[in-house]
Formats: sequence, C-alpha cells, structure tokens
Amino acid sequence: MVSSNTTYLKRANSRATAINIAPYLAIFAAVLLSLFIPWEMGGESWGYWYFSKALLAGEGFVNVDRSPAYTLYLLLFQSLPYPYSINAEYVFSGLFVAVSFYLFLANFCSARFALIAAIVWLPIFQTYEPILQKFGLALVLIGFHIRISTQTKISNKLCYLLLLLAALTRAVFVFGLLLLVIFDLIAYFKKAVGQNANSPVDRVVVPLTSVALYFIAGVFFGAFKSGDVWNNVYFASTSWFPGGGTFLTAVQGPSWYYIETTHGSFDEHDFWFAHPEAFGSANNLIEMTIARPLLMTQFFLANAYRLLSLMSFSFPEINIGARVVRIAFKALFLPLLLYGAYRFSRNRPIVQVFLLAMLSSVLVTVLVSPSQRYMAAIAPLIALSAWYFVGTMQKQYPNANKLVIGSVIFGLFHWLPLSNIVESFKSVSEPLFAGHAPQILEGQGRSMHHAHDEISREIKECHGVM
Repeated sequence: MVSSNTTYLKRANSRATAINIAPYLAIFAAVLLSLFIPWEMGGESWGYWYFSKALLAGEGFVNVDRSPAYTLYLLLFQSLPYPYSINAEYVFSGLFVAVSFYLFLANFCSARFALIAAIVWLPIFQTYEPILQKFGLALVLIGFHIRISTQTKISNKLCYLLLLLAALTRAVFVFGLLLLVIFDLIAYFKKAVGQNANSPVDRVVVPLTSVALYFIAGVFFGAFKSGDVWNNVYFASTSWFPGGGTFLTAVQGPSWYYIETTHGSFDEHDFWFAHPEAFGSANNLIEMTIARPLLMTQFFLANAYRLLSLMSFSFPEINIGARVVRIAFKALFLPLLLYGAYRFSRNRPIVQVFLLAMLSSVLVTVLVSPSQRYMAAIAPLIALSAWYFVGTMQKQYPNANKLVIGSVIFGLFHWLPLSNIVESFKSVSEPLFAGHAPQILEGQGRSMHHAHDEISREIKECHGVM
C-alpha cells in the first residue's frame, strides 16, 4: 500500500512538473518559429549594434538619449559572428519578453490565457522598431511581477533595479520607476503617521537611490561619450541637425506637421530645412511653442486625435469610408479598453501604478509624433482589460460556454495580433510550398544578410568597427 501511494505521488509530481514546464516549452517553440517570419531590423536598430561594437573597441558610449545601456547588453552577443549574433540576441530577447509577459499575466489570469496572450504578441514585439522597446518592456514586466508575487526586502530591491535598467534602456519606461517611487513614498509616510510603517530602507532609501542612480548613470554615459561622427540622434554623418541634433524627434514631428498644413505635400520640402523656416532658431519644444504657439497647439491636438485610434490599435478596423470615419471607429473601442483596465485594477494599487506607467509611456508620444510602433507598451493593459471582461461575461452568463466567451472577447481585444499570426504563418508557409528554403530573420525584397555577404567579399584586411 505504501509503495502504491509512493508511486502515485511520484507520478503526480511528474505531471505537475510537466504542467509547469509546458508553457515555457510552448514559448520557446513560438520564439524559434518566429525566426522564420520575413522580417529584419531597420536602420535604427542596426545603429545600436554598430555602437555596441564601437564600445567594445574602446570608443565610448552612444549618446545618452540613444540608450548606452542597451549597447552594453548587446556586448553579450558581440563575440559571435554575424548573423549568429543577431539570431542569438533575437532568441534571448524574444524569450525574455514572452516569459516576462506570461509571468506577469499569470499573477491574475488563467495560465492558458496568459500563455496565448504572450505568444500572440510575439510578432508585434518582433517588428516594432526600435527593437530595444521589447527588452525595456520585459524589464518592466518582470520587475512588477517580482513586486506583486513576492513581498521580501530582496524582491523590492530587485524590482527597483529592473525598473532602473528599463528606464536606462528606453527613456519612456522611466514612468514605471518614478510612479513606483512616488507610490512607495506616499504609502510609507501615510503609515508613518500611525507608527505602523515599513522599513524606511525599503520604502524610502531604495526608491530615492534608484532615482539618483538613474541620473548618475546619465552623467557617467555622457562623460565617456563616443566621438564617432555617427554618434547623434539620427545615426547619420551630417554635421548639422534641426534643433542642434538633440532629441531630433521632438523637432521632426512639428516640422512634418508644418509642411503638411502649409505646403500640402512633401514634394520639394524636407523637415531639415522646414524647421528653421517654421520655427527659426528654436531648438526644443518649449522654444518652438513660444515661437509658434498656435501652430504647436494645433500640432498637439492633431497628435491627440491620432493617439485616440492608435491606443486601440489591437481592435478590429474597417477599411471603408473616409479616414476620419475609420479613426472614429477605432476610437470607439478606447473607452471599452480603459474601462476594463480601470475595473480590473480596482483594489490592486500596484497594478494601478503599473497600468498608469504603461499609459504614460504611450501618452507622452503626443508631444512628438504618435506611431503604432510605439504602442506595444500597452499590450499588458489590453490583455488585463480583456481578462476583466472575460470574467464579467462568464459571471453574467454562467450557463454559456466559457471557452466560447473567452475566445470571442480575446479575439476582439487581440484582433491585430491574431491577424499578424495568420499573416506570419502565410508568409512562412508560402515559400516552403513553393520549394524555397526557409530564411532566418531575413526581410523580403531588401535583405541585410545578402548585402552583408556581398560587401564582406570586397573587404580585405580591414579591422575597423564596420
């Protein structure tokens, strides 16, 4: 009898272990399969690889606003020859963001829902430039996962360390760090009044030290900045930029808007020269707003209007009617998305901090130029909002098929990611059926891999960064 019970327990433990490992095996398989999607990095991402190699050669760091921290991370893969370095980084970063996404959602959602969400977002995380976004998002997700799932002094410090690294990787993720600092400080001093506060080290010293380290790191990276001619916000070898070359996106967006509204077309017009025409010597958003207050107000309002539809980018869209009709249709889903996220986060203050941080990282694009490629940060908000409605509808209709309810709501909230999965499958399978060999991280039409091979054959005895 004892032997029989022992055997049963061993088998049960084996099944439990298999169940625990299964999601990670599924994620690993999904990441490997995504290698065959016809895609490769754009010029912005290649710039980080270039300056990572320059850093390895002792030439200093890339500009602070171009993420020196990410170029440090890329050093882990520089010992591998191209294209193995690119492939290895892609697999590692893809696993990191997918696993982080899964672990964060699994704190609140069913394991099946969390796993499917983590996998269907992979093509989005893969293709939205610059690719360091997904690494920064993964750091935020795993940081808040640790804070939510464990309550120890070490986990609190680790959470702040990860959020600090996320902020240094991608500037918009600084909201996660700052908002958590504010939350912990308020919580500590409110409890201190009743003499029931947590340790000041965990709730005061660690948060403030994290903020201080963020600025110290910026000073350090700036002090050892590379003198490379390409070390500028545009990764270009020109000697002059509109606005002095600092935070170029901030002057690029308003200049584009000026060309569209003043000249009606970009024919024979470029923001490089339109900027001094529109704003004179103004070098930042504040100076530009002072110089042209009406134009900048119109620019911000136009960005806010565009952002309304972009924030609900994962929902279905219509391809008929005027552009304003299509945008309005997409914008209709935004209240649904925000309401679900709000209701889900009620009585979950840390989740409120997280969601507000993700929203802030997206809303800040209204100051420059909102784009769908900057919207990946609200993927967790979309998933959690969907999960709220899944639970609500299942309670409202207890006799209905739960799988059907969950599938319909998940599909509604994840229309674009699911569509991307279908398109990715078609783009991978069609060449195979045509008898072509599968390609790894290689775009259609233009290919850096082919260009690299052609150029490499012409290079003799060159040991420079390139």
